[in-house]
Amino acid sequence: MCAKCKQKRPCTKKLSLQKCPEILVLHLKRFSQMRGRSKLNTHVDFPITNLRLDVLTDVMSESHEGSVPTYNLFGISNHSGTVYSGHYIAQCKHPFTNEWHEFNDSSVHRIIDNSIIISANAYVLFYERNRS
Repeated sequence: MCAKCKQKRPCTKKLSLQKCPEILVLHLKRFSQMRGRSKLNTHVDFPITNLRLDVLTDVMSESHEGSVPTYNLFGISNHSGTVYSGHYIAQCKHPFTNEWHEFNDSSVHRIIDNSIIISANAYVLFYERNRS
């Protein structure tokens, strides 16, 4: 709602980082408010290793100083189903073995093929800043 004309207007949000965090959490928009609520299943291709924020348009503040760090994915929250009924599954990377595991209610299994990590069900991505 526009504060000046009191009419509904299209708007955009902009976020820029001044200082890069140690843990970066990215929430992917998966639920639409347009024409009733609906689930968005758009495939988002995200890197598992070496995410660089400077390649994402307008993420880094113009006043950011120093080199831009890289990030490695260590966890994903996935949502399957609809807006009104769904199921969450987590995928996490073991901190010592670097093996990926899937956590689904009371079952846990090792992920053999990392290609299944990137899916249209990804909802929240957890990245850790590279130490080197």
